[in-house]
Amino acid sequence: MHDSLHPELTFAEAADVWLNSRTMSPGSRARYISPRTLMDLLQYIRALNRKFGTVPLNNIDIGLLREYQRERAETCGANKINQEVGTLVRIMKRAGVWSQQLEQCYERLQPEQADVARAMTPEEQKMFLGAVSSRAEWQLVYWYSLLALATSASNCEMRGIRLGDINLYSKTLHIRREHAKNRYRIRTIPMHDEAVWAVTRLIERARSLGAVSPHHHLMPFRVSPIRWDLERPMSNSGIRKAWEAVRQAAGVPWLRIHDLRHTAITRMAEAGVPIPVIFVLAVALAGAFLTANTTFGRYLYAIGGNPDAARLSGINLKRYILAAFCVMGGLAGLASILHTARVGSASPDAGTLME
Repeated sequence: MHDSLHPELTFAEAADVWLNSRTMSPGSRARYISPRTLMDLLQYIRALNRKFGTVPLNNIDIGLLREYQRERAETCGANKINQEVGTLVRIMKRAGVWSQQLEQCYERLQPEQADVARAMTPEEQKMFLGAVSSRAEWQLVYWYSLLALATSASNCEMRGIRLGDINLYSKTLHIRREHAKNRYRIRTIPMHDEAVWAVTRLIERARSLGAVSPHHHLMPFRVSPIRWDLERPMSNSGIRKAWEAVRQAAGVPWLRIHDLRHTAITRMAEAGVPIPVIFVLAVALAGAFLTANTTFGRYLYAIGGNPDAARLSGINLKRYILAAFCVMGGLAGLASILHTARVGSASPDAGTLME
């Protein structure tokens, strides 16, 4: 379970040993890393194996690293490349072959700034669905898109769906913890008739590939053109080739797979869900995550529970109390903007007794 990494192991062998050292025995509830992190690491290692799989760890030099960065940059973004090479560096450090020279010469790529989320207009959505439904070889993308637009599920959540997560009788879809972005995204989503039709087609496809157990994935991993691993979810590249063709045919070359979620949320707002309600949900989720998963949140709990104990523990009370009031002031300002926009007028005493 905790075998050391020998410098002469190939990367593929070393990666297997390293991953095994980070996982517990099957059936154990204890774990070192979350299922989501394990899935990400497997994805990074699959990409690295194409270049370094047969290369001994002690033969990986800065030239090979730079070559990998250049080759991957043709099909992948800088953030993903940094994550993949970062995994390689961790394995090499564990084996003791990450030298001082490599440390001095290796440079991470400049991180990419996240693009502003963009959603399709109703006209673009109609053109997209018309194009994707026009050809038999695009059926998987069509069913995937209908379900994503109907449920607002993210790409990772969609790929992680198992047969047991679907209840056609009650028309619901359950999002599991291991594929949700955080614990607040665990949810059960009602499905309308179009979503039920799409998920039924996906179930029929999964059955034709051999899926029978509730634990089998709705969209399983393709090992080879004729073999599927039903216990693994479809990878990011599972529908990429067809997706590229569809978005070009539909005249939306900018559309990314995760833009389906943005489009679904936009349609929700346009359908009559008030903007203030969407803001309240967003702020509530952000606040819950902040207080439960960050140092700032834990310090606020400590200060609220016993200020003297928090001060004796080394927490800077003035700094964190000031920060809490700043956050409160910002949210009060946001509430005033929403209130003014809703009633169409402003009054200095509009918020009296609303605190």
